[in-house]
Parts: sequence; C-alpha cells; structure tokens
Amino acid sequence: MVYVLALIAAILVSQAIQAADDLLSKLGAISLAHGVLVGYVEIYVCKHLMEWIGLSLDWLVVLLVALSALAVSLIKIHRTGTRWILAFNFGVLAGVVAGGFLLV
Repeated sequence: MVYVLALIAAILVSQAIQAADDLLSKLGAISLAHGVLVGYVEIYVCKHLMEWIGLSLDWLVVLLVALSALAVSLIKIHRTGTRWILAFNFGVLAGVVAGGFLLV
C-alpha cells in the first residue's frame, strides 16, 4: 500500500513540476533542451521522493511518469499544434527516459 501511495505521489510531483514549468515558460521561449532538463528533473525528484519514503526508484515509476508526461504532451499538442510545444514535450519525454536510464 505504501508503494502505491508513493507511486501516486511521484506522478503528482512530476506533473506539478510540469505545471510550474508551463507557468514560468509563458515568459520566454522553450526548446527541446529545456524539455529534456524538465523531464530529467521530474525523474530526479521522483527518485529522491521514493528514497525519502524508503523505497527505490524502479522502471514502473519511470514508465508511469513517462506515460503521464506523454498524455499531457498529446493534449497540449492537440490544443496548440505549435512547433515549440512539440519540441518541448518531445524533450520532456526524452528527459524522463534518459533520467530513467541514468537513475534506476
């Protein structure tokens, strides 16, 4: 049960990071590199959250964070359809996967 709650908390934290970044990004341009950084930070924070609870980061957490990032990305791309949104959201997904390989 603790694992499920930690998993939900990790996903919520990663989505909160994305939401905060969206608010801050209104002030300037966003790029693929920025998206990669945000994706990596999401996994980094999830790893430390899981360790703080006493669990370890595993591929299920990375997969669920990646799927939630992909779902948010598809919604944003569908609503706006701009190139910078596509590049940023592709970067987030790439950053989540890269963070998974580096931190698991």
